[in-house]
Amino acid sequence: VQDEITIRQRLHFSLGARYDINDLRSAPLAPATGEPVKGTFKKLSPKAGVSYRLFSGERPGSTQLSVYAQYSRAFLPPIAAIDPQTVLTSPPSPEDITNYELGMKGSVMGGRLDFDASVFYLNRDGIPIQVRTGGNTFAVTNGGIQKFPGFEAGLNGHVTAELSVWAKYAYYGAKFGDFRFVQGGSDVDFTGNRISLAPRNVFDMGTNIASPRGLGL
Repeated sequence: VQDEITIRQRLHFSLGARYDINDLRSAPLAPATGEPVKGTFKKLSPKAGVSYRLFSGERPGSTQLSVYAQYSRAFLPPIAAIDPQTVLTSPPSPEDITNYELGMKGSVMGGRLDFDASVFYLNRDGIPIQVRTGGNTFAVTNGGIQKFPGFEAGLNGHVTAELSVWAKYAYYGAKFGDFRFVQGGSDVDFTGNRISLAPRNVFDMGTNIASPRGLGL
């Protein structure tokens, strides 16, 4: 559910919430004697935003500029561990995901050039990890953290009524927060390291060709 609230002509608020119910089941560890692994996870995730139009010309093609801020939360249900007995005796809780974003968007040059830019920070907290409880005994707990600060910007130029070209750039500073776990009986510490396979710089370019008859390329 989401609602858009207009305070003034240039000031807008958005409020929303999402409610998830995840019912997870797996086959029993031993078909003859085992019991299936079950888990039901429920979560209400809020969302809030505000936008303000700094420049808003009444004439077509006039300069436009808006700034906005947004906050949202979400969750991921836990996945089954390699050892089903661990999930059966100590099921991990869902992960909490929090996202903050600040940005602006607008158009200049008589509406021929659109632009947008934003900074964001996404935090995954409570990632299931295996920790040592003493000697060679372990348990799964929600203790892992991943941090994703970043920046995105884009330009979209309207060369003609039928032809437009665009370019986008994004930077992602994906790193582990507090992230310590046990692997093969040894303690492992990923804290502060970059997350593997996470892109650092992303470039994107393209063109759109529109036809008056409704076809596009």
